[in-house]
Amino acid sequence: MGKRITSRLYMVELPGNMIEVTYTVTGAAHIIARPIDVKGPEAIVVPIAPFTRAEEDRWELDLLASGYTMGSSCSQIGLAPIESQETHNEEAAVAKIATELCWLADEQGEKTFAVSVMNVSAIAIPDLSLEYSYENETAHHGQAGNIIYTAVAGSFPFVPHRLFSGTLGICETALFRAWEGTLSSMKSHAVSLSPESYRIRIFCELSPLATIEGPILGEFLEQLD
Repeated sequence: MGKRITSRLYMVELPGNMIEVTYTVTGAAHIIARPIDVKGPEAIVVPIAPFTRAEEDRWELDLLASGYTMGSSCSQIGLAPIESQETHNEEAAVAKIATELCWLADEQGEKTFAVSVMNVSAIAIPDLSLEYSYENETAHHGQAGNIIYTAVAGSFPFVPHRLFSGTLGICETALFRAWEGTLSSMKSHAVSLSPESYRIRIFCELSPLATIEGPILGEFLEQLD
């Protein structure tokens, strides 16, 4: 049994186009802070000195290369800055799945992207989850309201299409669909990024179980007009 650590950080804008990585921010109105969740084998030790934007880009890419995942957080209010979750690596080591990419119709009749996951192993798979992740080949800068951001990489979860307990029984199949509003980003990545820069990862209790690689994913996304 191992651990998966979530570090809830803030990227704080400082004068001179500098970035401070911190676990806490003040409530001052002039503070611009972008909350992010970083998940990996260890808690993040925040850098002592602020970053330039180029140094921030390199720091994020180094984390991704070391097996961490990183994504924007909607809210961290009331959550612990560091959270530890147990992972059962023995299940992930022996579990086997079959996956299929497919299209679904949402409530408005629009196409949405989904992944069918079937348990083809001899054990139940606990805490099954899917995540789409990507790395931009160059840093993208933008603004949302009063938040100025630099997007080097990101991730977002897939959600169960129907009621799902989290455990996939033997020979059972579960359907996961893309998070609302993210299909356009995935299609854009398939066009603008190299196939090695995006993928869907499947986890068993936060331990990696399987990956749907970019070439397969990109070819499927091109089918949507």
